Amino acid sequence: MNTTAIIVTYGNRYSYLKQVVDLLLSFNLHGIIIVNNNSVKESHDALVELSANNRVIKLVNLGKNTGSAYAIKCGIETVLDDTESDFIWLLDDDNLPYPDAYDTLIRNMGEELRKYKNHQIIISLLRGNRRNYINAVKKSMPYSIIGKKNIFRSFHITDLFPSKTAADESIIKGDVSALPYGGMFFHKDVIKETGFPDQRFYLYCDDFDFCCRHLANGGRIILSLESGIDDIEQSWNIKGSAIKNIARGEDLFKIYYSVRNRVFLEKKYLVTSWIVYIFNMVFYSALVTLIALSGLKFNNIKTYYTALYHGLTGKMGCNEKYSI
Repeated sequence: MNTTAIIVTYGNRYSYLKQVVDLLLSFNLHGIIIVNNNSVKESHDALVELSANNRVIKLVNLGKNTGSAYAIKCGIETVLDDTESDFIWLLDDDNLPYPDAYDTLIRNMGEELRKYKNHQIIISLLRGNRRNYINAVKKSMPYSIIGKKNIFRSFHITDLFPSKTAADESIIKGDVSALPYGGMFFHKDVIKETGFPDQRFYLYCDDFDFCCRHLANGGRIILSLESGIDDIEQSWNIKGSAIKNIARGEDLFKIYYSVRNRVFLEKKYLVTSWIVYIFNMVFYSALVTLIALSGLKFNNIKTYYTALYHGLTGKMGCNEKYSI
């Protein structure tokens, strides 16, 4: 199995990326493609030197931060042009796989491809100790990841009356409904069936949209708990409460794109009853508004409702008012 890893980097994150690349080099991959999404000069210069000194590394420079979807598409297109590469491993620039991660992926993929076709399987490993993904596998609840029908972001009225499902601790691999790009491992035939990441999402939820399209085409998404990937830098949206992050957070562009894109995704795949969905939306929005008002975060309120409106009306792509 000839594998090419694709890593998107930006800003001043070379110190993270270098750790990841050093480990990947020990895996004897076919290639490593680094997509430079407009890094600062210091990181850019270091990337140029890194690629010049390693024949398996190819650097793809983009003139501006184009967002994750376009950058990943550019990396995938490079792999598709390489007739000797079969598999794609997507990683964030701060995703540090365990030493046995690649062997685990290869073994699991081999097991699945004895039963399914190349274009049907996406596999990943657990990132950090994300309890929701562990529960999805051990409780055989794959759709708990993307959320139940008519959920608004993380809230559904039925969650006020939770049902208890026992976890089977013996399960170490199972289906999930969605995964982040960072860690995805698949044959490049998946792209022929599912298509490229949707550039309209620009920053967030393009990975979940990709997963939804893959499942709609008869694919499977498998998460193995046998190995893992550490996040060197913890993602902003899993630090504490999502509602508080929106109501009190300082990064308005992250708030805007995370809310807008998730709402657009929900409307596209999850809404089956507008009455239930709007109820969940109103409840969630009221909490955001109250928490923001208590901290006098008026810009957060404006950003949230702008994002909500744009998600519902399908105003997607890069918004110049919320640029990186």
